[in-house]
Amino acid sequence: MNLIDSKDGNRQEEVFSFCMTVNQPRSPWVWPLEGARYGNMGIKMFGKRELENRFGGNSSKNPNEISGLQCIQVNTMVTQNWLDNAMVRRLPGDPTSIILPRQIVGDLDLFDQLLNERYNPLEGKHVRIDESTIPVDFRDVFRYARTSAEVFTNSKWERQPKERRFPAENRDQRLQRQTKLASSPKQQPATKPSSGGFLRKSNTQGRFIRRRRS
Repeated sequence: MNLIDSKDGNRQEEVFSFCMTVNQPRSPWVWPLEGARYGNMGIKMFGKRELENRFGGNSSKNPNEISGLQCIQVNTMVTQNWLDNAMVRRLPGDPTSIILPRQIVGDLDLFDQLLNERYNPLEGKHVRIDESTIPVDFRDVFRYARTSAEVFTNSKWERQPKERRFPAENRDQRLQRQTKLASSPKQQPATKPSSGGFLRKSNTQGRFIRRRRS
């Protein structure tokens, strides 16, 4: 599955539209993601928010439902605390720890970003230490990757098989599938009926019925 930050650069509508185009209801999933404010989600790692399809959906119960597409809400407080604990209080191999490859030992940019936020008890949230020169994008990547794993497993790790196999898809097959989805009538705006009177052909051949004006 793939999660895309929908609040990055204030391009939420573009991210939603892209996810609608490439997402597959039966997987692979491409869903938008957004961070939640501190204290709004309790101790849950993530939440799911239904998205309204302004073009109309294909469900008879909910005409605005987008089949197989949801917006994932990340519990900022829980994921920030997890990342701090994983870096400071846990060793590789401990539950909910992080194991990194040896090759990144000299990646100063990565570690600068991972260490550029800390909890401020006066504000009740994590704040950036260096707000001018060091971003926190890599820190967000770690938090969102953990959230993606929780969404995929529905936080039931004990039920997951040790190995999962998926049919391989080459570049041409992926391009063909995405092109087919992009040109699907379900992705096009629905046509609104005219409010005025018009002639409508009935099911009976050779006869016409004039619609009454309201």
